[in-house]
Amino acid sequence: MKKLLSRALSAFLSITLLLAPVSATTEPAEDSTTKLSWEELEEKIKNGSPGYQMLDKNISSIEIVDYTYLYNSMQKQLNELSAAQSFLIESGDREKLNTLNATMAALRNTYEDIRDGKLQRDSDDAVNKLRDMQSQVVYAGQTLYITTLSLEQSLADGERGLSALQRTLTEMRLRHSLGQVSAMTVKELERTYEDTKSQLNTLENTILSCKAQLQLLIGESPTGKAELEALPIATADEISALDPEADLISAKEKNYSISTAAIALEKAEEKVSDLNSDYLSGSVKRYELTSAEHSRDAAKISHLSAVRNFEFSFRELYRSVLNCMQVAENKKAAAEYQKQLLTLSEKQYSLGRISYFALLKAQDNTDNALSAAESAERDLFSALNNYRNAIKYGFVSGQKQEG
Repeated sequence: MKKLLSRALSAFLSITLLLAPVSATTEPAEDSTTKLSWEELEEKIKNGSPGYQMLDKNISSIEIVDYTYLYNSMQKQLNELSAAQSFLIESGDREKLNTLNATMAALRNTYEDIRDGKLQRDSDDAVNKLRDMQSQVVYAGQTLYITTLSLEQSLADGERGLSALQRTLTEMRLRHSLGQVSAMTVKELERTYEDTKSQLNTLENTILSCKAQLQLLIGESPTGKAELEALPIATADEISALDPEADLISAKEKNYSISTAAIALEKAEEKVSDLNSDYLSGSVKRYELTSAEHSRDAAKISHLSAVRNFEFSFRELYRSVLNCMQVAENKKAAAEYQKQLLTLSEKQYSLGRISYFALLKAQDNTDNALSAAESAERDLFSALNNYRNAIKYGFVSGQKQEG
């Protein structure tokens, strides 16, 4: 029992690290209850999360830039400054001429970066990074939703275990009165019972905190009062329809680590190309070109590593789905078997062949098996959701995101 509750609390501590603290914008209404389903979660995060919306505004501020207009405007400014430069040369005003030359050099660098597409590429990279951060906000919310359901199940399991402890404690007290067990045995069981009650109270508060975080994430007051609907059931047809090799191609196109490494490689190759031309004209030294070539080779290795790392992580996701499906099938079969044993126990009890305590034990075994099957189904759905997120966002849980 203690191990079960400990794992549940550890899961909560892990998921809280994924979500940045956000302040509530309104006073919580004590009687308000949030009703939330998995199907509407993502849209509510996008519309309600301050963090997600902030990232959205930053993306818009980058995408709104008109590089054609900016390019033409800079070209006009350079022409005007060139005329002013000629005037200052004729007038002999060296101080103003030096200042103007520095201004023109900076403007020309930006102008050439736009002409060559470098500034646009950097902007695209920034947008990709921000979108990657948005996908992680969504993933954090999804993980919190699933974790909360897991904690609620752990609470139900714990309460069932507490009832079993209560029955055992009643039996031990009776046996102690008959001189069959020592007072120390009873006291140890009483201590276990009280410890379990305390852990369940902690777990209740943890669930309350999880629900409050979910409410903040979707833009609602953090009352902690929320009803989360059960997750959809992942079907065998959905899993058999997965095409890991085709899906991998789609996922790689959206992965930020790969795109960042590709951009770095492209820049390194351009630098080698530019330096090579300068070297041939004698304006740079050989060691400068050699250094750039080494940097380019390092960028190639980095890009290849990013691709291989993502491919491995993605295929692990697919294997995880298959493994979770097998475990879910086994747990479901075990639950069906326990239900049959319960039916048999009920019949035996009606015939007076087993005690009421034995019947309750059979009921506990069945409830535990059903809970294990439900947990396995949730793990399967979570694995399948991670796989789908990789295709949709190029984001693999656990993969280090560069940048």
